[in-house]
Amino acid sequence: MLSINSLNIASAAAARLGGMGISVLPNGDNELAELNRLSYPVADVKIYNEGDYDNFLKFVASSSKNDFHDRVMADVTDELSKLVNAHISFSKNTVAVAVQEMAKQYTEFLESLKVSDPLRDYTIEQRSIPNLVNNVFFQGSVRLEPNYETLVLSDYFSLPPVDEDGLLKFLNFQDKALDNEILQWVLESNNRILNMFNSIFSSATSYGYTLRDIEFLNRYDKLDMGILLVLVSQKLKAEVQGDQTKMSLNKYNQLCEDYLCVGSWTIEKARGDINRSVNAGFVINYSDYSKKTISVNAEIYNKWLASSGRPEILLGHFIENGDGLTVEEIEEKADTYISVWNNYCALVNTQFEQSISSTIKNWIVSYGYTLAEELKEANMSDPGKGPNVSSSKKIVEDVVKTISKEDLRKPYHVALLIVAKGVYFFTSSYPFLKAMHEIGEANTNIDARSAATIAAIDYVTEYTYSLMGFKK
Repeated sequence: MLSINSLNIASAAAARLGGMGISVLPNGDNELAELNRLSYPVADVKIYNEGDYDNFLKFVASSSKNDFHDRVMADVTDELSKLVNAHISFSKNTVAVAVQEMAKQYTEFLESLKVSDPLRDYTIEQRSIPNLVNNVFFQGSVRLEPNYETLVLSDYFSLPPVDEDGLLKFLNFQDKALDNEILQWVLESNNRILNMFNSIFSSATSYGYTLRDIEFLNRYDKLDMGILLVLVSQKLKAEVQGDQTKMSLNKYNQLCEDYLCVGSWTIEKARGDINRSVNAGFVINYSDYSKKTISVNAEIYNKWLASSGRPEILLGHFIENGDGLTVEEIEEKADTYISVWNNYCALVNTQFEQSISSTIKNWIVSYGYTLAEELKEANMSDPGKGPNVSSSKKIVEDVVKTISKEDLRKPYHVALLIVAKGVYFFTSSYPFLKAMHEIGEANTNIDARSAATIAAIDYVTEYTYSLMGFKK
């Protein structure tokens, strides 16, 4: 009903707005217009002073039209109550569930994406002489002072291809210390030894393997090749392996010896090269630009890192194709190499963000499209009143364009926009659920029911505001 108190409040608000030159009127022929019409008194009242105005308010409050006003107000309140309850129920039980599901799937999608990491594209491979070469059993197998630089293998062994477990099984000598060293050597090589074994012994190509091929290897791969040849020759000498029946026993034994000699020579040559490079202070062994790999002497590299070295310097040196292999030579242009690397990282991160943002937005649009289609198939509403798929898709596209790069990393925020504002655009779920979410974030201890109540008050306020028009 129209009480003196409510009229005083309305008058105060009207006076303040009037002072600003603003008039408040019903926004068209709506419920507010009807209530406003019914609030006027039956008789004209002339106002000359403040006392007359007070009498006017009392007259309005006691007007016979108040009964009509009250009945219309009651009807509006009842309808609004039903509308709000239905709205809350649909928003919480249907839209909110869809929002949570999208937020869950979106979170999983984001977690599946690679994080921008320029270092991932490059490898700094630390190499050192494996402990295996110092094993007593292994040293006893190596030919001392080998001189087989001109030796050409007259034939080759053909063995079945193996995986890592198969290789370790083949190279098992029933000696715990040796087998442990072999295990460490193979595992630390990151499949390099496995690939080397299959390339040499499991190739279908029938050609003689010469020392000239070994010469093209870098010093550490050359060492691994020599170790592998020695181990395989010893294993084959102990027991015939593979399809070697075409060879005579003498030829078989001679080929084992040849492999052993070539391996021994290769080890000796590689160790000499490695020791000379370490003594010269080379931190870089070689750079493989096709694989984006920098091979470094582990001993020198780790000492350098412990003092003043940084991986970024080597990476910048690699990208710049810089001069020098020693620590001293590289550090002369350390600032330049760091700058090169930082510029590269900035470029990669920019390209990544552009690419990943596009990927994320494509996923969001696709999800919105699918949900809109599913909504259509569910036939939630009568024709003409329910969701229009084309409209939903268009709104989804428009909403995605407004999402900032930072907000793309907020699953609930994105899901709320796409589901409530985009797909369910024909409801008032978005402002209600958005209010609930913001209330919950601002008051972490509030329960869902209380948050919903406050959101409902906001909704009613917004609804009432929509009935008003303002004129200056």
